[in-house]
Amino acid sequence: MSLLEQIEAIPIVNDHTHIFGCDVLNYEQGGRTSASFASPQAFVANLSGMNMQETVTANEPDPAKARAHYLRLYGGRKTTFGVRLMTRTYNRLFGFDYDEITVENVGPLLDRMREQVPEGDPQDVYAYFGRLSNCELYFSNSGAPDTDEPRATRGRFRWVPYVFDYEGRGIETFCEKQGMPKPQTPDDYEAAYTAQLRDVKARGGVAVKGGAFAYDLSRPFAPSMDSLAAFEPAKRRLEKGNASRADEIIVQDSLMILMWRAAGEAGLPVQIHVGLIWTAAGNRPTRIPELMDLVPVLHNCPKTTFVIFHGAYPRTDDLAHVAAVTTNVRAEMNWVPVWAGLDFPRVLGSWLDMIPADRILYGTDGGSFGCVAHDLYTRECLAQVLEQRVHSGWLSPRLAIELAARILRNNSIEVYGLDLPAYSV
Repeated sequence: MSLLEQIEAIPIVNDHTHIFGCDVLNYEQGGRTSASFASPQAFVANLSGMNMQETVTANEPDPAKARAHYLRLYGGRKTTFGVRLMTRTYNRLFGFDYDEITVENVGPLLDRMREQVPEGDPQDVYAYFGRLSNCELYFSNSGAPDTDEPRATRGRFRWVPYVFDYEGRGIETFCEKQGMPKPQTPDDYEAAYTAQLRDVKARGGVAVKGGAFAYDLSRPFAPSMDSLAAFEPAKRRLEKGNASRADEIIVQDSLMILMWRAAGEAGLPVQIHVGLIWTAAGNRPTRIPELMDLVPVLHNCPKTTFVIFHGAYPRTDDLAHVAAVTTNVRAEMNWVPVWAGLDFPRVLGSWLDMIPADRILYGTDGGSFGCVAHDLYTRECLAQVLEQRVHSGWLSPRLAIELAARILRNNSIEVYGLDLPAYSV
């Protein structure tokens, strides 16, 4: 067996997807068939977006108009790596023998996809996708901590709730329902979050999404440990309605830090989107955190394991250093294969050379065929990078496969406490 064939035999644990409500062909969500596969025009517009949202669409509330905009942009975007990767994937899976996808030629491809992808239970849908790229388990980002998510805690899925608690009302409501006193001090809030997240874990949660609320902020998210000392008076002013903008930031950042600490006490890793500056849907530009803005807080929450998404792209080398020297940090690569493109093997090689083998995780931050394309290309690049190190004598063939198994599966089993067997070489 070639090294690539051995890597393809490793069942993946994908620690970051958006399964429910994403573009799953023929899967109905909320009574609606996925809009992105509804027509050739919608399909091509979805390809054009490829998780690279344009500022001009941020203020567009009509999805149809936003899709029309991306369709107009497709001529320039069809040469980007993300679109080329999807074209190559559809060629491989469905015998789609065109060099590019167009509105005119995509109809037969959609027909073939509709014939093959099962309808109904998402377990069946993702069993199909799992067979395409040998992925055993998908983490589903869905719901808040007080949400019941039985569909995301069984079979091929594991649950990761979001935490959007800007002013503390969510945790205060939890305390009221549990008969607990309303928290007042930072210690009170940390204890309350710990109780809430232990409840999440008992109901099947394997991690929490902590930091996604930055999408809704009109400022950079760069939490400071100094906020905790000013939290109580700022919170009182906020409740009285006479808080300043500085007070709002102090409260928001403090609550997030306290939740991160609580996650460590509850035994749940914290997943954080890091690095890329982009424009989220809404009426204002937002920014997810830069890696170096987070480092002081990561050091001050030593009991909490932080999973840094997107490889902190484009700061992938910075993340390699941080993960190498910070015990509670894990480097996760979702979307890096697409954004880095043909440079991804270099990024992957630098991670393998610097980051301890147990601190690299795998995920895709997507759904349906996006996950499959990400899986296939990552395996290909892993084989390329590891083969170079085996051929030059830096790794034995056995150790190379052990590394691939750690990245694609075994590290996630350890970090998230999954009841799955490790892959043995």
